[in-house]
Amino acid sequence: RDHPGLRPEYMYSFVQRLRLKMLRMHPPALSLLFVSVIGVIYLLLARIGGGSSSKLLRSSDYKRCGILENSSSLKLSKITELDLKDCDLKELSPAIQHCTNLRKLDVSNNPKLKAFPPELALCIKLDVLFSSGNTGIKTLPSVLGTMPSITRLGWRSGSLTELHATAIPPNVVHLILTNNNIQAMDAEEAFDRLANVRKLMLSHNRIRYLLPTGVAKLKSLELLRLAGNQIGDLP
Repeated sequence: RDHPGLRPEYMYSFVQRLRLKMLRMHPPALSLLFVSVIGVIYLLLARIGGGSSSKLLRSSDYKRCGILENSSSLKLSKITELDLKDCDLKELSPAIQHCTNLRKLDVSNNPKLKAFPPELALCIKLDVLFSSGNTGIKTLPSVLGTMPSITRLGWRSGSLTELHATAIPPNVVHLILTNNNIQAMDAEEAFDRLANVRKLMLSHNRIRYLLPTGVAKLKSLELLRLAGNQIGDLP
């Protein structure tokens, strides 16, 4: 099962290609029989993949989720929006470096994802990044702090416990960090990185304290959400 060729998505793709070939080469009756066999194989693949056929991605999803690994650098360079949500990713392919015109990236709902590759920094036009539901990542990836192009970062329903200043995109305008496990906002340097923020969503974390001198630096702030925290007094 660990061999790439035995992964359900690859086997499913192979079976689909074989089915189409059979339909072209053989009489309808034989093809019908083969399609029935395909159904059995599909159920077996579902069992390997996790118990039911509903857990197997559609072939269109395999194409979408495997675009970084299966596309030329030229094709990747032309992509402006990339949807990798719900792809069961364990890593974000370093091939992301070829997406030099990428403006929007969604890698939400990939709980096995543990980190972002440093190659992401080569996406110099990336403006919007969504990474919600990625509970395998405990702190913002440091590469984000090297990306001045990012103005909107959505990281809801994750496992973030703290914000390292060096990981905050320096020009972020909308920062959504609701439903995480952040415990404090007490680092002066973090607020320095939030100087351009207009919308800061921190509701439903575990924040007990907001640094008064830090909050005073949020000159552009228009909306702040803090519901569901443990803050006693606001500065």
